[in-house]
Amino acid sequence: MRNLRKLLFIFMTIGLILPLSGCWDRKEVNELALVMAKAIDLTPDNRVLVSVHVAIPSRVGGAQTGMGGGSGGKSFFMISATGRSVSEADANVQKKLPRQLYLPHLRIILIGDRMAKTGMMDILDHFGRNPPNRLRTAILVAKDSDARSLLNTTYPLESLSGEAIRKLERQLTGSNTTLMDFMIQSASEGTDQMASAIDIKPAQESPGGDSSDTGGTDGSDSSSQGEESGDTEPAFSFDHCAVFRNLKLVGYLDPDDTMSLEWMLDRLKYTMLTMEVPKTGKTISVDLTQAHRRVRTQVQGNQVSVQYQLSGAAMLIENQTGLDADDPEVMKTFQTAVNAYVVHAGSRIVGANSLSRPC
Repeated sequence: MRNLRKLLFIFMTIGLILPLSGCWDRKEVNELALVMAKAIDLTPDNRVLVSVHVAIPSRVGGAQTGMGGGSGGKSFFMISATGRSVSEADANVQKKLPRQLYLPHLRIILIGDRMAKTGMMDILDHFGRNPPNRLRTAILVAKDSDARSLLNTTYPLESLSGEAIRKLERQLTGSNTTLMDFMIQSASEGTDQMASAIDIKPAQESPGGDSSDTGGTDGSDSSSQGEESGDTEPAFSFDHCAVFRNLKLVGYLDPDDTMSLEWMLDRLKYTMLTMEVPKTGKTISVDLTQAHRRVRTQVQGNQVSVQYQLSGAAMLIENQTGLDADDPEVMKTFQTAVNAYVVHAGSRIVGANSLSRPC
């Protein structure tokens, strides 16, 4: 009996020790290359060009946060490779790195204009089949540009330009178009697909004065110096929307159409509108919030009619007409001008069952 207890004790001890053998499949941070953004282009010889932003941990966060390409150096580096497919290009990128590519931190996917016009089927297939890729990753189109050069643009307020793009899209449109959103659109019968389009506005020259005159270097002058240098930086723009048909880019909507489409799809959270008031020749600006939509569908025989009811709350933020905004009749005039502006913009977009097509 005593020997049996000893054997049982030994086996129990061994059984308890085995799970304590350590993390045999661990992945140390200093062995990983954290991919924060990815650009996909099509080269002139029809090969896939993949470019990835890899974060430099020692320069991300802390004192370097928000400095972008400042004196401390970039907080990321870009590496590119080509292949016959996205997967092959990814493998060729991996061959150039001493660390393993780590994709769960991927925040945005930027598609070049030429690649988007060729088709998105293979790209969606790649991201849908690889578990490390998250479907919550934002997807955007580089308007009239290749994605690589746009992604390589530094942004003063963010250490990672990819993160700046993602935040700007959410701030300006109220939401991000994700891989999941795009896949749902592509799987829905009779629907076109849409994604935010990004381009770069050219740098603005500082008004007046010589740009070489930067003033002193003490703390009192650093703020004005930063403002002057910020005016010469290129800026990202989200004024347009990329429209796909059968997963191929067919064109871009202008800013008014983009606003209307976002509103009709119930994606618009807030925006600023400027319109001319009839009989005055002057304009007013309103801050639109609480944008909502209601859809009513009616079937008569073989005809289907869809009615969109758009509503929202608007706050008057500028009045150039000289009219008294406290006068109820004037406010009715302003509201009529806002309604006419929205109806005119919305009439150029037809929507039904998430269908979005420019008229």
